[in-house]
Amino acid sequence: MANSPKAKRYAQALFALAKETGATQDWLGEIEKVRSVLEEDAARLYFLSPRVRTQEKLDLALTVTQEMHPILRNLVGLLVSRHGLMLLGQITDAYRSLLDEAMGRVKASITTATLLSSSQSERLSQSLGLALDREVVIDTQEDEGVIGGMVVRVDDRIIDGSVSTRLSALKKSLSRGV
Repeated sequence: MANSPKAKRYAQALFALAKETGATQDWLGEIEKVRSVLEEDAARLYFLSPRVRTQEKLDLALTVTQEMHPILRNLVGLLVSRHGLMLLGQITDAYRSLLDEAMGRVKASITTATLLSSSQSERLSQSLGLALDREVVIDTQEDEGVIGGMVVRVDDRIIDGSVSTRLSALKKSLSRGV
């Protein structure tokens, strides 16, 4: 899901406040808890319902976030009152990206024909880490269309070492008569 500019601004403000308190990692955990509650169908329907008054939504949100840091409670309350609570997923993703960047981590999305074993993922993470000179967090997906090899996405870079891409290139080359 792409981050909206509004979600990025909320995440940047939240991250700046979290850095001031020295709790950037803790706040991510708390935001993710609220996000998981809101991703449940019943909660999503409740908060999106025009029949439920904003004050009732706000009361429930503040009850759910009762144990959280006051700034996080205020964020959730602000989102409820501005009918923007469904932005929380995007805010969480943007916050996580800011935290990863601050900690020198980068996320790599790996697509393979079959899922990688944990040892393969670890070796790949280490190899990418050496190449990028950063800690690499791997997110793997399975796509049989890759046929073999892998497609690696890091930030705005794509390294396509898939068999399907190589076959497409060979097909184009043969069709041109080269």
